[in-house]
Amino acid sequence: MKIENIDGDNYYIDLDTIKSHQGYVYYWTLTDKLKPSKDGDMSTKMYLEAECGKGRQKYLSFYFYSQPMGNGNYKTDQFDNPKWVYPPPGSTSFEHLNYVCDYVN
Repeated sequence: MKIENIDGDNYYIDLDTIKSHQGYVYYWTLTDKLKPSKDGDMSTKMYLEAECGKGRQKYLSFYFYSQPMGNGNYKTDQFDNPKWVYPPPGSTSFEHLNYVCDYVN
């Protein structure tokens, strides 16, 4: 599944990683940027946990890559106690959340 935003960035969900476990859905996403971020990253992989019935998700880990499509050197950021977030309607995160929730149901 791919979404492109108005800036030309592409957002993907890795369908092979979508897993449902005890009422939660886990999945990986990839953001491929048209231009480098202010930190020089060209792509980002994120691992998320979603609670479909409540329309919320947690970002469990981030990997920031120096090259497009998750290639090159990377930095990582893990969260010990991630907080639930409610993606706003129309956002890429909202679209991803709805997609994975529909996918597992």
